Amino acid sequence: MSDIDILIQEKDRLRADEILKNLGYERQGLGSNVWTYKRGMVTFEIHVNLAGKKYWNDVDYIGYFSGLFQKSHPIEDKTERRLTLEDHFLFLCFHLAKHLCSTGAGIRMILDIALYIKHYDKQMDWQYIWEEADKLQLRDFIENMLSICRSWFHVETTVSAEKMDSRTQAIFEEYVLSGGVFGFEREDSIRRLRKGIREEGSNRSLWVKLRPFCIWPFRTESI
Repeated sequence: MSDIDILIQEKDRLRADEILKNLGYERQGLGSNVWTYKRGMVTFEIHVNLAGKKYWNDVDYIGYFSGLFQKSHPIEDKTERRLTLEDHFLFLCFHLAKHLCSTGAGIRMILDIALYIKHYDKQMDWQYIWEEADKLQLRDFIENMLSICRSWFHVETTVSAEKMDSRTQAIFEEYVLSGGVFGFEREDSIRRLRKGIREEGSNRSLWVKLRPFCIWPFRTESI
C-alpha cells in the first residue's frame, strides 16, 4: 500500500486537519488541492478534488471530478460516503492514465483495475461508463487496459473492447514491468528525467536532459 486517499468537501478542510492532528498525524506541507498527513508508516492524502491541474489534453478534468462528492452516496450510519461503482472505476482509469503521463505506473495500478473488474463487472452500468469515458477522452485508453487485464490476469468483462495490438502491448508491458510495483524503479522513469531536466551544472544532469528526446516521443506515441 502507498497511501490512503480521502475525498472531502472544501468546507471540511480545517475540521479534517484538526481530527488528524489530534490522532497524532503530522501534516507534510500544504498543497492547494491535497494535504498529506503521516504517522509512522501510514500516510493519508486528504483531497478536495480528485484532479488538480491541466493534464495531457484539453479536457476539464478538474471541473469533471469536482462534482463527484455530490454524486457520492452515504452508507451505513451516514458518516461515510462512497462513489458509485462506475464513477470509482472511471477515476481509477483516469488516475492510471495520469500516472503514465507523469511519474510512471507500475504493475500494482494495473492489478487494481483487474481486481475491480473481476469483482464489480456484472454490477456496473457499462453504457454509462462508455458515455462518460468519451467525455473524458479515455475510451481508447480504457479499452486498452481491459485488453491488458485479459492478457495478464485472464479477467474477462461482460462488454467487448478492442484488443491492444501486439506491438503496442509489448512496449507497454516492458515499460510497466520494468518499473516495479508503483512504476518508480526504472532508470528512465519520467520522474528522474524531470528531476534531471530541472538540475543544472553537471555532466550527469546534461545526459539526463538529453535522454527525453531519445525516449519520450517513442513511448508516448506507442502507449
